Amino acid sequence: MSKYVRTPHIIFNRAISQSRSSYEKNIIAARKGDITLFLKYMLEAVKAQLEKERIIHNIIQNSGPIQGEERQIIDYLISMRQVPTIKNLSTIYNYNNVYRNPTRIAEDYVLP
Repeated sequence: MSKYVRTPHIIFNRAISQSRSSYEKNIIAARKGDITLFLKYMLEAVKAQLEKERIIHNIIQNSGPIQGEERQIIDYLISMRQVPTIKNLSTIYNYNNVYRNPTRIAEDYVLP
């Protein structure tokens, strides 16, 4: 088994962190008795994360092993709903990590 394989709860937790408001809305609906919406949300969130995992796995197969932060950057780029610019990438990166200048992010991860 590959060291890049993620367990289902990790995949779902990552999906939650990337769509917090949708998760909370579905939890509230489930507590009111409508668990169907929450189950549908779970399945859609896990499906989206598994699709990203497949893309990342294909990148690893075609270009060799990648480091942790490189994988994180690829995940951010795949997750972006807006135009993938350095500004958007640095916003996501800095939200989840210690602050780094957008120019530095571009030099370290995009331009090489």
